[in-house]
Amino acid sequence: MDTELKKRIIKRYLEQISVPYEEIENVPFYKELGNALDTLEQTHHQLFDFPNVETDEAKWERLSDVLGNGVTITIGAPSVITAIAPRRMIDRARSIEDRIFINELPKPDYYNRITTIDNDTQRDIITPLIETSRDKLVSLLHEITKNTDFDATSNTDIESLI
Repeated sequence: MDTELKKRIIKRYLEQISVPYEEIENVPFYKELGNALDTLEQTHHQLFDFPNVETDEAKWERLSDVLGNGVTITIGAPSVITAIAPRRMIDRARSIEDRIFINELPKPDYYNRITTIDNDTQRDIITPLIETSRDKLVSLLHEITKNTDFDATSNTDIESLI
């Protein structure tokens, strides 16, 4: 990544989480933060579009989120970076990419879709399962209605039990 671009990104991020710095290169963990940006550029460049990240607010927010996930700062003003966890940044970037990928998948309508079953499957698998289920249901109903005149094929008798 271009050194000046990296410097501007780090400066903007640090000013966002703390106070302006005079000499950005002397900030604790500056080098580690720069290395993390280089790694993110190599592994997730399409997620951030680094040449345009400064002008694209959505991409900047995404980058800030990822950086914030791996930067530990002190509480108070001015905040000071106490640790950098590049692995957490990469994991967060991967999580965002996965969410974007999932959201771009087709959204099938499972309720209004037309299903088809070939005749062999219907005959050999589905119909026997339906018949077995009905037999089990009838035996359960007979167990429940042992001492009554119950007809499992009568809707009226079934509704009276419900």
